[in-house]
Amino acid sequence: MSLTSTLITPRAMIDTTVLCGALLTNGINRKLLTVARLGIYQPIISNVCLLEFVRNASKGLGSKTNKKVFDWETIDSFINHFVFPSLQGQEVTNSVVSRSSYEVIKMLTQKPSISIGEALLEIAACSDEHAQAIAQQHGMKLPLEQFDIHDFHVWATAIETECNYIVTRNTKRFPDQIGSIIRIDPIDFYNSI
Repeated sequence: MSLTSTLITPRAMIDTTVLCGALLTNGINRKLLTVARLGIYQPIISNVCLLEFVRNASKGLGSKTNKKVFDWETIDSFINHFVFPSLQGQEVTNSVVSRSSYEVIKMLTQKPSISIGEALLEIAACSDEHAQAIAQQHGMKLPLEQFDIHDFHVWATAIETECNYIVTRNTKRFPDQIGSIIRIDPIDFYNSI
């Protein structure tokens, strides 16, 4: 069964890794942005992810030995030809939590054993029922310190915007699932849609 076999268009939070990959090569990540124009899924891109993408592209993408720095003209062209058209007139969403979120840093520092579910619930505005569903999941019981707090803004934004998926290449320190939101690799997501 494909993601498009339901009547509801899936909402997918697009992580910075997808934007960077789409700029680097004309591969699966760029295809994901292109097919979004067809209305097969609704991409969600946060201001923080967009900022992170622009910062990374202007400082250089790739490995230390094979880093490619992009000039502003190339970045502007990419955003205007691939990112904004994929959004189909909707705005880039404000991210609920930024990288420098004091609350996340304070939680990790003061309560290193706090679960990721508890931390998400403290900063993401969601219903009590939704909060309970998230907190009860196995992966959400793991300590926050096992995950990359720099990606907290992605998780919280995905909850706030009621996404079905988080599309990312970051699988090592990123939860498999947050509530009903599934982390999915860009290739798997593309093959499903």
